[in-house]
Amino acid sequence: MVYQRVDLVMLGKMDSGPGVGHYAVAARISDLVSFLPYIISRSVFPALTKAKHRSAAEFNESMMKFSAVMFWGMTVVALLITLLVKWPFILFFGSEYAPAVSVISILAWKNVFMALGIVCGEWILLAGLHRYAPIRSGVALVVNIVLNLFLIPVWGADGAAFASLLAAFVNCVVMLAIIPCYRECLRVMVAGIFLGPMKFRKQQFTGAPDE
Repeated sequence: MVYQRVDLVMLGKMDSGPGVGHYAVAARISDLVSFLPYIISRSVFPALTKAKHRSAAEFNESMMKFSAVMFWGMTVVALLITLLVKWPFILFFGSEYAPAVSVISILAWKNVFMALGIVCGEWILLAGLHRYAPIRSGVALVVNIVLNLFLIPVWGADGAAFASLLAAFVNCVVMLAIIPCYRECLRVMVAGIFLGPMKFRKQQFTGAPDE
């Protein structure tokens, strides 16, 4: 959500056209959808905590399942929004807001990475490595601002949405690969999304983050 606020402010400074209004409406709808991963996260956090205390293997398997549910669940939501949002949106808001449809679709895919961000946030909290979290967020914010400077003049509101999407990817994937103690979290998430719990066991992940 921080990314969207920065995007909206920069869009207002750099684009004097109707794109600001289009982005504001799209961001509001995206905010409503983005609460789904938070609700899921709050419901599964107690189970993750118990698994963490039992064993590293059980914790990893629980995190894998959590990652798969969040990623594929939000991917389905993003796909449905992309395919179906146009006519209901225009019917409700009017044809003058039709350009906001593409912004909504882009921000819907950003929510997929935001969901992964929630997953790694839970892992980081339970691993006691939250002291590095501001680095992730700070770098992603800088990336978002720089991308907005380049993309808004070219694509307007769509450019701001793309900047937000790419910044979310940096925050939730790229920074996990760069920061050594977060690489185990990335491995667990990728395994959960693409391999599944059974194959994960065969890979013998340790579950112990690197300091």
